Order: sequence, then structure tokens, then C-alpha cells
Amino acid sequence: MRILPISIFMLTLFVVVSCVPQRKYQDLMDKYYAIEAERTKVVEEQKTIKDDYEFCKAEYQKLYEQFLKRQNDSVALANTIAALKTDLQTLKDDHEKELEKQREKIQDANQQSQLTNGQLIQKELELQRKELEISKKEADIAAKQAALEKLGLQNADLGNSLQDREKKIQEMEKLLNEQKKKTEELKAKISAALTSFSASDITVENKNGKIYVSLSEKLLFKSGSTTVDPKGVEALGKLAEVIKANPDIAVNVEGHTDNVPLSGTGFMKDNWDLSVLRATSIVRILTWKYGVAPKQIIASGRGEHFPVETNTTPEGKAKNRRTEIILTPDMDKILQILQTTGN
Repeated sequence: MRILPISIFMLTLFVVVSCVPQRKYQDLMDKYYAIEAERTKVVEEQKTIKDDYEFCKAEYQKLYEQFLKRQNDSVALANTIAALKTDLQTLKDDHEKELEKQREKIQDANQQSQLTNGQLIQKELELQRKELEISKKEADIAAKQAALEKLGLQNADLGNSLQDREKKIQEMEKLLNEQKKKTEELKAKISAALTSFSASDITVENKNGKIYVSLSEKLLFKSGSTTVDPKGVEALGKLAEVIKANPDIAVNVEGHTDNVPLSGTGFMKDNWDLSVLRATSIVRILTWKYGVAPKQIIASGRGEHFPVETNTTPEGKAKNRRTEIILTPDMDKILQILQTTGN
């Protein structure tokens, strides 16, 4: 497709937009608000991802502490059962010895007629009481053995759950480390591609896993204009090459202004309009001129509401008049792990 020169195109756009009825202008603004809502949704999703990751780590630590406590309880229960078994055996031995003594006494009594029938009954009742104690001990041991087996099964299930969560956390950490490495490599490539431009005109930063490329108004636009200067077009071309080599990243072009009200009249009513139209001008250059995939890019304007410096000095205002191109890596794999971890 043949592209008109930028200056002719923007003049035509100015004339057309000036003649656009209020209804069409409102439609354009509605589309902008929809795009801004989508961008806000992406930011919220990234925050949710980070919160979910921290929740998974906390949940894993909680489960691991429960596992250790149950393991300690199992050891204590096993020791108790062993002691009960020893007591039971001792009681059985004592009971057997007592029975033997009683048999001998009964035998002697029968022989010597020294024991009365009442004494014999008392001795028999005592023997029955001891046998009942033995039965209770055996039942107690059986109950504790069943509890130990149940606890062992629970510990096994908890161990499997911990292993599964630990595996998923390791996978997530691996992906996050890989993403961090790719982000650093992406930053290095962008910085290398833009080394011929002044550091006061272009800065490249890695913040919260995203690459922020900030371009000054001086590099891109004349005051109040939405037409990109040739030097700015050249810088966008170098940046476009890096973006095209990474088709899985999302690109958000944000326009920013200082707090000086827009002067003059026309189709631009305020700094909101100016910031949005500057962003869309850059998006058209990246897509139409340099071939960046349109589905990768969002154009948005922040007006004067996100300053990086004070607007009380000329230097601060100059820094606030900027365009930020924000590159966000693909988070689909991390989202998949979070979804399976939550099940």
C-alpha cells in the first residue's frame, strides 16, 4: 500500500477532523475510553498474577508447617503405642504370675481347708477385674493403632499435595526467571538500538517486569503538534525493529503532557486530546511505516495527570512532556500455572 507523506496526511487529518460532527468525535472518544479500560484491565491482571503468586508461596509454607506438625504427632503417637504395648505385656506377665499364685493358694486351701468360700469369690473377682483392665488396654492400643494408620494416610496425602504445589511453584519461579532474563535482554537490545540518540531525549528502564521507553517531546513533536519530527521517526524505526523481533510482547504507547492548558481553538480541546492524538500518530508510524503488528499495540493518552517531575519549573515541564512506549512480556504460561494451582 502506498503511504502519503506525513505532513500531507496530518494536514488532511486536521481538515477532516475539524469537519467531523460532534457525534463522530464522541465515537472516537468512546473508542479511546474502551482502549483505556482494556489497558487498565491488563494492569489489574498483572497485579492479580503477582498477588496470586505470593498467595501460593504463603499457602505452600502453611501446608509445609502442617505437614511437619503431623509428622511430629505421628512420632509421638508411635512412641505412645510402643509404651502401651510394653505395659500390656508387663500386665499380662504379672497377671499370669498372679493366676499361678492364686492357683497355688487355692490348691493349698483346698488341701488345708484354710480358705473360705467368700475369700475364693473375692480372689476370683480380683482376677476378673485385672482381666477387664487388660481388655481395656488392648482396646486402647487398637484405637491408637487405627488413629496412627489414619494419620499416616493423611500425611501421605499432605506430602503429595506439598510436592505438587512445590513443583508448580518451581515451574513458576523458572518461568519468572526466564521472563526476567528475556526482559533484561530486551532492554539491552533497545538501548543498543537507540545509542545514537541523546540520553536526555530517550531513557530505557526496567520497572515491574516491563520495559519503559520514554521519548521526550523535543525528539518527537513541535509544541502543540501531533506530527512526528523526522528525527523522532528515525528513533521509532529503530525501536520497531526490536518490537518486530519479539512478536509475543504487548506494546502500549502513552502520551503525556505538562499542565499548561492547550491554547487556541480547533478540534483539540485540551491536553487529553493532545496526548491521545500524539500516541495514535506514533502507533500509525510503527504499524503503517515500519510494519509492527497492529494487534500488539494500544494507543492511550494520560494528559497532564501522570507527571514524573514538578510542573513548577521549565525543566520539570519538559520532562513531563513525553511519550512512553511500554513493552510487556507474555504472561500466558504463568497464568496457566496459577489456574492449575488454584484447582
